[in-house]
Amino acid sequence: MRNTMVLIASLVALFSFAPGSLAQDAGTGTPSDTPAPVAKAFEIGPKAGTDPAVTAQGFFVYELGPGDEANGSVYLRSTGTEPVTIELGALDSETAQHGGSAFADAAATPVAVGRWVQLDEPRVTLEPGEETSVYFTVVTPADAAPGQYLAGITAFVPAVKEASTGNAGQAGASLTMQTRYVIGVQVDVPGEWTPELSITGAEAMEQPSGTRLGITMSNTGDTFIKPKGKVTLSNSEATPILTQPIEMGTFLTNTDLTYPVAWPGVPAGGEYGVEVELNYADDQVARYSGVFTVSDDAPVAAPAPGDATQPAAAPASVSATSFIQPWMIVMIGGLLLAMVILLAAMLFRGRRSSAR
Repeated sequence: MRNTMVLIASLVALFSFAPGSLAQDAGTGTPSDTPAPVAKAFEIGPKAGTDPAVTAQGFFVYELGPGDEANGSVYLRSTGTEPVTIELGALDSETAQHGGSAFADAAATPVAVGRWVQLDEPRVTLEPGEETSVYFTVVTPADAAPGQYLAGITAFVPAVKEASTGNAGQAGASLTMQTRYVIGVQVDVPGEWTPELSITGAEAMEQPSGTRLGITMSNTGDTFIKPKGKVTLSNSEATPILTQPIEMGTFLTNTDLTYPVAWPGVPAGGEYGVEVELNYADDQVARYSGVFTVSDDAPVAAPAPGDATQPAAAPASVSATSFIQPWMIVMIGGLLLAMVILLAAMLFRGRRSSAR
């Protein structure tokens, strides 16, 4: 009797055991240390009401003919509790990947419109709470063609590289963070402006966020434009697998870019067709029609979260694997039934013995 009860208790424990607890812990790890935010050491901007070239958005716009010049200034104020040295410089502009203005690295020497901007002081040191103005001059070249141009004025506190934190004999790492501010300086050279957009090609691109359809284009005109339209991607059977609207930010003159569009999953090897149509400058239209090939063994990035594999072939059903299989249930049920019968027989014999 005692042995029988122990066996029954063991079987009940088996049924009560949670299958999920058998799963191996994938390991959450500890999050990497995040650098503390850098306190803003200074403020910069055009001084309100001092220059008619300052726009409501806080950048400068000058209308200058070839060989003309204009003067402006930027306002600086220390907001920290220690003296701060601020570096200033002029930058060339470029167009960001989805449109909109971007600027060259602060250490880069200007080779384009950034050369038109000359600062009176490349560096200023301010005491806590101190403020000052730094003046600059914009000079257009004598041979400047009609059109719109953009440069930038940058200001930043030189970063100090932290010493490596690695122990002796181990690899160390350091992280240097530097915040910079950039104010746009737009120059409009009067004359006849001709907007022009050229779409030159398309390809599959690998990016950390997944595979992208890259559309290469150039602003070959002399005005800023904001293209808007759509792209259609078709497979080798001429079946559209993607139709995506495109609405870009400002596309600067004399710049080019590769506009990324999320691919519908992971591309299979084969031939793809691309149709692009973009409207710009009110009544202008740029079109592109082309074909490119993705090889069967081409290395492509993993799909971005939410992307479906293309071509998708989902199984009809998916069953989860359980720790307890059907045959185990049948076997354990039989054992329980046998033990119940055995227990009943033992109790019956015990009563007969007592009756005697």
